[in-house]
Amino acid sequence: MVNFMKKSWPNYDFHIKTSLTLEEGESAISIYVFTEKELDSWVKKQSAFVRKYVASAQFLGKEGEVLLVPDKEGEIAQVLFGVGEEEESDLFWTYGKLPQFLPKDYTYRIENSTHLNVADIAYVWSLSCYNFMRHNNRPGHSREQLPSLLVEEDELDKVKPFLQATYWVRDMINYPPNKLTPKALAHEADHLRTVYGACLDTIVGDDLITCNYPSVYVVGKASSHEPRVIDLRWGEGNFPKIAIVGKGITFDTGGLNLKSSNGMKEMRKDMGGAAHALGLAAIIMEMKLPVQIRVLIGAAENAVSGSAFRPSDVIKTRQGIEIEVGDTDAEGRVLLCDLLHEAGEERPDLLIDFATLTGSARVALGTDLPAIFSNRNELARELQDISLSCHDPMWHMPLWKKYKADLRSNIASVCTISKSPYGDAINAAIFLDMFVPKEVPWLHIDFMGWNNSSRPGRPEGGEATGLRAMMRLISKELGLALDL
Repeated sequence: MVNFMKKSWPNYDFHIKTSLTLEEGESAISIYVFTEKELDSWVKKQSAFVRKYVASAQFLGKEGEVLLVPDKEGEIAQVLFGVGEEEESDLFWTYGKLPQFLPKDYTYRIENSTHLNVADIAYVWSLSCYNFMRHNNRPGHSREQLPSLLVEEDELDKVKPFLQATYWVRDMINYPPNKLTPKALAHEADHLRTVYGACLDTIVGDDLITCNYPSVYVVGKASSHEPRVIDLRWGEGNFPKIAIVGKGITFDTGGLNLKSSNGMKEMRKDMGGAAHALGLAAIIMEMKLPVQIRVLIGAAENAVSGSAFRPSDVIKTRQGIEIEVGDTDAEGRVLLCDLLHEAGEERPDLLIDFATLTGSARVALGTDLPAIFSNRNELARELQDISLSCHDPMWHMPLWKKYKADLRSNIASVCTISKSPYGDAINAAIFLDMFVPKEVPWLHIDFMGWNNSSRPGRPEGGEATGLRAMMRLISKELGLALDL
């Protein structure tokens, strides 16, 4: 049996080197980057050999073009890389093509990074080098060698926490559901205890009823893998408080409202919210930010059995509100309501939840854009602006409370789904808003967590989105001077 789970904190190879990690006698091959317009002026300044070689190769600097220019001995003297004439956001991901097209066993250096700073290039380079099955060792499978990028140590320091977290988030989402059970998800969270000294408490099975987490218990009680609440704390003193809540449905069958086979195929990603919550916490801890954080994760498997919760069941939540289950495939909002109430009780300076919550958000925004909902419009717009500026795009969606009337129930305080077939992402956010204290600034991120196909820097499978943007928002909102 393949053992996907790691027993210790992952030691990832980001395929980045600094001058301190160069082997004796090793040097770096220069990469020159051009738009189509910039190429001509550079070529004119080169030797006759280079001019003729570029012309004969018909290298035009188009997006993703790579040309290896040899020296007189036939060794690689330099590399020319074209980024075309695309918009800046596309240029960012274009750099992700480089590791896939360069010869392996070499180290390279970017010489003229006028289109993107070196830290961002290193970030995209490493994201392109990620492959779940490559760095998770299998019997008889050797780790694939990839080219390395040479950067200054301080540039690597800027991106390493984000790369570590992104690789980890991708790994967790990619784990098969028989390996990443609710218990195994708690094991992943335990990395933050062992590495950073966080305090971890886990409430399991019937103890969820005793400890008043009825909504988490109800969602996960049908599975042989007991549901649990993962409660992690880090930081002390009078620092600002950040609460991070994550949806950790390790597999979603849809419950008694059973999904189709196609709908169930990628449902190992339904714990992506928990993965993002842990990933954001890991970045904060690694960077030693002067904050207090609390991470609350509901880890459960939405399974089918004789004890599964049913449509029209009424559940009394931790807050005391009784909710009617409208659809067991809308289990995420049920799972989250107790956690949001608990997180809000401590009146944090910022409350964030991550959830792969609704297909409706994907219909509206596609798979690349996480939806932002908030009880503070200015906060959501600030996050959107930051996300667009740092190549980690997210989009503000309205918390349109006029739709709340459609959540009415005849047998409970509220129904989990709307009587209207439209705007389900908004309706889900309105439902969750009922469990967040009005005085607490709250951001709800509804996202995909998955790449349907491979693109530069974004391989098919589990994906981390919004972490860079969220860290920049936290830095700005809390007045932290971070070089991100």
